[in-house]
Amino acid sequence: MVEILQRKLIWIIPSALLLLGAWSASFITFVQPKNEKPLSVSLIQGNIPQDLKWLTEYQIKTLQIYVDLSRNEWGRDLIVWPESSIPLFQSDIPDFLKMMDQKAKQTGSAWVTGIPYWDLKESEQVGQPMYYNSMMASGADSSGLYKKQRLVPFGEYIPLSGFLSWVLPALQNDPAMAGFSRGDSDQKPFKIKNHQLAAAVCYEVAYPNLTRRNAINSDFLVTVSNDAWFTGTAGPQQHLQMVQMRAKENGRWFIRATNTGVTAFIDHNGHIVKQAPMDQQAVLRGDLPAMQGETLYTRLSDWPILIFSLLLLIVGWIYRPKHIDVSFKSRR
Repeated sequence: MVEILQRKLIWIIPSALLLLGAWSASFITFVQPKNEKPLSVSLIQGNIPQDLKWLTEYQIKTLQIYVDLSRNEWGRDLIVWPESSIPLFQSDIPDFLKMMDQKAKQTGSAWVTGIPYWDLKESEQVGQPMYYNSMMASGADSSGLYKKQRLVPFGEYIPLSGFLSWVLPALQNDPAMAGFSRGDSDQKPFKIKNHQLAAAVCYEVAYPNLTRRNAINSDFLVTVSNDAWFTGTAGPQQHLQMVQMRAKENGRWFIRATNTGVTAFIDHNGHIVKQAPMDQQAVLRGDLPAMQGETLYTRLSDWPILIFSLLLLIVGWIYRPKHIDVSFKSRR
């Protein structure tokens, strides 16, 4: 009996210490606002139906919707359009992008949008089209390009497509069928009016360490998404909860612009400050304070929990149950 009790304590004590440490750390302030005026931000939710979003005949209509929704927002510090809100490659609409950049500069605004990006120079070098699911920033004192790093299998690329050429030859022969390429892991944050804005596209926020790397040396975070695929399910709300967790882990405000919802402002503690209604066109306005300092997770990444897990495995091996000889004697 004593041995059984000792074995239970072996697991209860480290588990209690872990919970106590996490609870104690919640009372420590690791980050604080910078002594600067928050940015005024407008998040644009276009609510474009998924079955129309990529139709050629609906592309101009989509652009017009976002232009109209943004009409009264120029003059604010930052305007954000969601993932692939521009359903065309940047190389297809240079005049439109130039017009938007000029409008932003004239009104003193920064403009960030989701857009498919065709890297023409890189495509020439490697001899194949290099497409990226990306975000780009332009406008007043603002610039930057972010290429999505974690892609969705079968949604944004076909795994092992080279081995499937005999099944799906179009993947090899038609550039229009090529999937997105993966962005580099060392991309810099956007420059937004002397601030650093770290980016994440769609389900990249499901990866804590990826968001952590992007958030280093940033003042705040932005993510864009299109959750129209999951309309009528718990998907959009679950996705929002992931963003809340990433905000808490990194001690940074997170702004989230989506096509159909949930568009929201999330503070550095992971609390939702404002959110737009789902499945309708909306403009969500709010203020975005810059934060400074590093949380424990930003500094240490996943190493503490990995080391703790390793120690538990070692303890479990040392105090594993001894071999018990189980034998049964026949009863007469």
